[in-house]
Amino acid sequence: MIAPVATGFLIGLSKDNVIQGYNNSILVVSGTILLCSILFLLFVKPDVKKLA
Repeated sequence: MIAPVATGFLIGLSKDNVIQGYNNSILVVSGTILLCSILFLLFVKPDVKKLA
């Protein structure tokens, strides 16, 4: 529910250059995905069972 509002806000900030607003929103989304994936790799540890 937040993503459409944030995307519209970013597009609205670009005023006359709407395409630049779309490009900025794609960059923000890809940066957020990259940040979440790095945090996931750092903090999520799988439960490893040793086979005897």
